[in-house]
Amino acid sequence: MFKRKICLIIVLMLIFSVVNVSAQTTKNSRDTRVVLSRGPQLVSYSKRFLGVKYVFGGQSTRGFDCSGFTSFAFKFLGYNLPHSAAEQYKMGLKISKNELLPGDLVFFETYKKGISHVGIYIGNGKFIHASSGVGYVTITKLSEAYYTKRYKGAARILR
Repeated sequence: MFKRKICLIIVLMLIFSVVNVSAQTTKNSRDTRVVLSRGPQLVSYSKRFLGVKYVFGGQSTRGFDCSGFTSFAFKFLGYNLPHSAAEQYKMGLKISKNELLPGDLVFFETYKKGISHVGIYIGNGKFIHASSGVGYVTITKLSEAYYTKRYKGAARILR
């Protein structure tokens, strides 16, 4: 009987230590598990809107601008992003280009000084965005010359 109690106490201690370590890991702001699980969901959902026309100020399936598109897509996962690329940039955890995971936001300085364009990184060096130049939601390579010159950074919202 005594041995059973000791074994039970040891098992409970082990379970508690695993749960405690797991909770500490989840609190780590650079933990990529959330992005790895929810990022592909966001990307898949975002791709449903490929070809939706670009509309300045648009934030619905009738037409999107860049930040209207990203805020609409993130709402699918319960995140409320402001309808401004510059404001979205302020929200997330800043990450380097080599840390990008599907679902991260990528930011550019396009038509004015400061952050003026945003898209969602989808993996393999590509991002999805509402492009005024193309006229609709499209997928573009980050390595495309226009965007390489104007790249300003990335942020992780999914945490």
